[in-house]
Amino acid sequence: MSENKESKELTTEHFAMEVLKQEQEKSKAKNLGVVGLTVGFIGLAIATVVITIHLSNVNYKNDCDWRKLFSDYDFISQDGEGVNNINSGEQGDLLNGAESKAEKGQNER
Repeated sequence: MSENKESKELTTEHFAMEVLKQEQEKSKAKNLGVVGLTVGFIGLAIATVVITIHLSNVNYKNDCDWRKLFSDYDFISQDGEGVNNINSGEQGDLLNGAESKAEKGQNER
């Protein structure tokens, strides 16, 4: 009977060790999964920040180009007497509108 009792204890002890070993392996797998997901999310966050900074830089350069274009172009010039020189080649004053080329020729005579 003592042999039977010792074999039960050995079997119970071995069974408990096997259960603990399996739980440790599961725990390691869970830890590796958590580490993998954490690294993945950190990588995604870094990529998002890099792309955002790059697009902000591109947008800033585009904005500078448009501002330079609009500031360099002379849309309307005034001669100080209220007459506009619009770059379309027509002349006119602010109150009466544009003069046609035929009227302009009659006024000069």
